[in-house]
Amino acid sequence: MGKQSDSFKSFDDCLNNIFRKKKFVTAAVGEHASDVRGDVPSTADIDSSLAGPWEYFQCGWNVDDILRPTRTRVVLECTDEASVRIVYERIARNVTPAVTSLFAHDPCLAQAARSALCNDAGKRVPRLLHYVIFSQHVLAMHTFLSVLSAVRHLAPCLVLLHGDALPEGPYWEALLQLVPNILYVRRERPRLIFDRIINQMEHSTDVARLQVLLEYGGMYLDTDQLVLKPPEPLCHHVTVIGSEVANRSCGNAFILSAPAAEFLALWLDSYTSFNDSNWNYHSTVVPHLLASSRPDLVHVVDSFFRPNGYDIEALYLGAPYDWQELYGIHLYARRFRSFLDTKPGGPRPEQKRGLWNIVHIFLFGSSQACW
Repeated sequence: MGKQSDSFKSFDDCLNNIFRKKKFVTAAVGEHASDVRGDVPSTADIDSSLAGPWEYFQCGWNVDDILRPTRTRVVLECTDEASVRIVYERIARNVTPAVTSLFAHDPCLAQAARSALCNDAGKRVPRLLHYVIFSQHVLAMHTFLSVLSAVRHLAPCLVLLHGDALPEGPYWEALLQLVPNILYVRRERPRLIFDRIINQMEHSTDVARLQVLLEYGGMYLDTDQLVLKPPEPLCHHVTVIGSEVANRSCGNAFILSAPAAEFLALWLDSYTSFNDSNWNYHSTVVPHLLASSRPDLVHVVDSFFRPNGYDIEALYLGAPYDWQELYGIHLYARRFRSFLDTKPGGPRPEQKRGLWNIVHIFLFGSSQACW
């Protein structure tokens, strides 16, 4: 990529600077709770905080202000095969387990995924939000922002974190305070697919996301994918993916799908020819080829991955970009890790454009606020 510009300020460094200065207004987010239980100061306060997205940030805030002595945690309750409740309970902030944990293929979760709590009339895509994360790690700032952006614009009934270990760190603690409807779905990392060995972690998550969406349906996001506006107009399609490189590839970092979608089944079946040494063939080239041959099974949009991995460096460096019609933006954190990890000096005027413009509008409601 060549020498990094001296004017560049890393994404995590810029956001950490933002979160050292801004104020968060409300304490929790959630929706479609059938019950709230526990010893709480005011039922009205809890109902309000569970009713919809948080307010925008305000200036003059410290990151520790997110944390409270207590927080809200979601619990699933299934009394029989036809009844499921999404219940919120008030708990101490440091209680363990941090979130309700379920095993993969849990029947109560499957029941919730099919219920009216998670499905809107006339929509084929359930309001389930999925992330797949394997191995213990400190939750990154961009993942924190990804979840907040998705919760604001999707209003999911549940946020499902699939993996073999929970995250940790200050932004994980803050996320638990702000998004109470996170469930941890324990599943082993796929290391074999159709008798073919999977060594690379990213390929394991490629397989797992297809398995998860086939089982439950919903919206899958990579941990470095931001959602910029509600995808509701797309949810009447059976499956939606985004074009990444024209006539060459489709991304798999942002997928909307009904459960048991034929397109995803064909995509997963293609792994009979999987080669772990080929970095992105099955994750990006195969869905493009399938979409070209079976356009009746999938809706392809050009608004999930713009700018793509070849163009996004300019956005990091502060170039203006017309993103108003985009549903999402992929940060390509793995490819641009040197950018994300670099921490040069303070913000410069040119950084009030580009990606930082988008971040400020999302967090504060204005690109001009809180600089």
